[in-house]
Amino acid sequence: MTLLVRKPGLWTTVQDGGRRGWQRYGVPVGGPMDAASFAAANALVGNGDDAAVMELTFAGGIYEAAADLTIAVCGADLSPTVDGEPLPMWRPVDVPAGSELRFGSARVGRYAYLAVAGGFRTAVALGSRSTVPRDALPGASGRPLADGDALPTAPVAAGRRPRGPYEAASWFLGEPWRFSAPAVAGERVVRAMPGAEWERFDAVTRRAIEAGEWTCVVRAESDRMGYRLRPVRPPQLAGGASLLSSAVTFGTVQVPPDGQPIALMADRQTTGGYPRMLQIAAADAGCLAQARPGDVVRFRLIAPEEASAVWIERMHRLRWLRYRVRWAERERNR
Repeated sequence: MTLLVRKPGLWTTVQDGGRRGWQRYGVPVGGPMDAASFAAANALVGNGDDAAVMELTFAGGIYEAAADLTIAVCGADLSPTVDGEPLPMWRPVDVPAGSELRFGSARVGRYAYLAVAGGFRTAVALGSRSTVPRDALPGASGRPLADGDALPTAPVAAGRRPRGPYEAASWFLGEPWRFSAPAVAGERVVRAMPGAEWERFDAVTRRAIEAGEWTCVVRAESDRMGYRLRPVRPPQLAGGASLLSSAVTFGTVQVPPDGQPIALMADRQTTGGYPRMLQIAAADAGCLAQARPGDVVRFRLIAPEEASAVWIERMHRLRWLRYRVRWAERERNR
């Protein structure tokens, strides 16, 4: 079973949960930019947490189903269609062999996720299928998808009762904001905790962040490695802007000497030598990832306990979604 690439999107890659356990050797994690939308798409088609999906960026391209597939699309709205008919998002949909999947440009947000039942079975490197082009790591030959690529998929489970052509499930994820960032344009509120060098920044900046009044604009040169931000007021440092290289992770906000913060993202390096002002809560990292160039990001300071509670709540909702999918599949196959 295969999905054929007829026209690649702007920057479409294969991503699974990431390349864990290799950061101490300098290997980036990779994985999805919006982990919540990634997890929801996989859950909707009955996949495990780490199944490989397609991550579509801004403009999604054209693809052909070479076999019957069950798919789900979550994240940014790229106006997906099947043979010219609108494809419902945030729900499982059966797509018959020969169908054309077409994605336009993103209306809101930046990244969309196309999951297929069983996941994509592309090459594995260091235990992961995630594509990191900077390091030539698979996915699809260590690069974004290209015209003519064929992505193998898992076979449909034996005994599964097929739906009719292009049939969507009768239920769907009616409140996608429970799993992903609210689909709003213009401004996004991102929760964050004080970083390791928080106290080195000037009191005016710290008070503005604590009051929820400090904002940044997402710059155009942002990518999967890091989002460059233009603050309304650049933070000031005591004692210089460099330090010994230290560990960083997804959502670490570093401030280089020019005072323009960089939020590290999925393809980040494993260490950094700039002061770490903030650490974005894991549950809100996808909210920042979905911001477009020119969008405003407003940071809200929270305690680590609140960040943990928000993440645990999301995991409970994901568990509920997986239960709902299993129940619907049992009802369907009666």
